[in-house]
Amino acid sequence: MEVTVVLFLTLLSGVAWTVVYIVSIRVGFTQKTYAIPLAALALNIAWESIYAVNGLITDRSVQTYINLAWGLADVVIVYTFFRYGREELPRFVVGGCSSA
Repeated sequence: MEVTVVLFLTLLSGVAWTVVYIVSIRVGFTQKTYAIPLAALALNIAWESIYAVNGLITDRSVQTYINLAWGLADVVIVYTFFRYGREELPRFVVGGCSSA
């Protein structure tokens, strides 16, 4: 019974967060912006890629494949950040020069 509950909760969280990532990607492309701040995005892609690769090497569980899907979604979200996010940052951050 305990394994069934753990599997159910793993799948539920996997589906729920995958929906969040899909919506973030959709927002990024439709509104030409980024949906996840850089700090959170960096932590997400680091965490999910580390655990996906580690899981593929050591223990191929349901969570491993969920982490892999999330990592791939993060790659698309990183693309939207660099594609559209630059326009929303202050000019001094993106290397613009100012005339004094």
